Amino acid sequence: MSKKKILIILDSLESLGGTQNYSRKLKEELELRNYSCKILSLKPSNTADFSLNLKFNAQLIFYRSKLSKLASSFDKVFVVSGHIFGYVSVALKHECLIWRESNNPDLRNNSKSFLRNNINKLMYNYFFLKKNTSSTIILPSYQCKNKKMHLMNVVIIHNFINIFPSNDIADHTRKKFQFIACGRWNNQKGADRLLSIFKNSAFKLNFFGEKRTIIENKNIVFHGINQMENVYANSDCLLLLSRFEGYPNVVNEARASGCSIILSKENSWLQEVEIVSENIIFVGTEFEIKAFIESNDVKAMKNALSKSDIKKYNSSLTDQLELLLN
Repeated sequence: MSKKKILIILDSLESLGGTQNYSRKLKEELELRNYSCKILSLKPSNTADFSLNLKFNAQLIFYRSKLSKLASSFDKVFVVSGHIFGYVSVALKHECLIWRESNNPDLRNNSKSFLRNNINKLMYNYFFLKKNTSSTIILPSYQCKNKKMHLMNVVIIHNFINIFPSNDIADHTRKKFQFIACGRWNNQKGADRLLSIFKNSAFKLNFFGEKRTIIENKNIVFHGINQMENVYANSDCLLLLSRFEGYPNVVNEARASGCSIILSKENSWLQEVEIVSENIIFVGTEFEIKAFIESNDVKAMKNALSKSDIKKYNSSLTDQLELLLN
């Protein structure tokens, strides 16, 4: 018997970030259970099943008819980009909507220009005005919750593990990269802290993700986007020094590969997340972390997860999602 048809909507499938990885993994996991899943990217995309090719999210109000017609052939619609909730609320009429917020909207709406902040806040407030107590919102952690969500059915479901550890992990030889960091290079993600820690350090940081052309610190090497399975297999320790995370996929990936994890104090809540807690070796300020790195021989944990462990973990999350689909 064929299961339900699911449409996953996000801002842009081509951007670098956790929401994009989550959307692809969500589709993959649901299709393993015989759901028919498609991804709609509002912005231009060569990899999404559908794309509206918008330049700005506000343009979505002119695509109400097209969006509603497209969504009408699906049983459920997952909206997985929090900052488009308001626009989708205006443009889309569908009885079976599930919302997934990957960030804290209060913090996100204070990270842009004054005009964009106020437009984003206005649209997010409109989203809450449109919703009622029967609406479901998925959060990857309680870090993403704000006061207005108390009127909704809030469900906490952590993020999937997006990679299978490389076979190279078997011998636990990690000499290539002792310290790594991944993702976007900006101060919200802790770039200034990384610069401070590795200034005049005896150690190097290998950064994967957004690549910088200007070398700001000779001890930081920018690699751009790589096959992360191989990177983690050859790394001892992941540093996550961001000022806020809804749920960072990188800690799941590092844990799956047996890497040690060092966190900024703002991310200390991850010590309560069972899947990653045993690999967290230190939490502190940038000064405390620098002292810890300089005085300790930091190595990998040698507790990589097997493919079956990861499949079992992802399956448990999909079980929770299925409860919302039926």
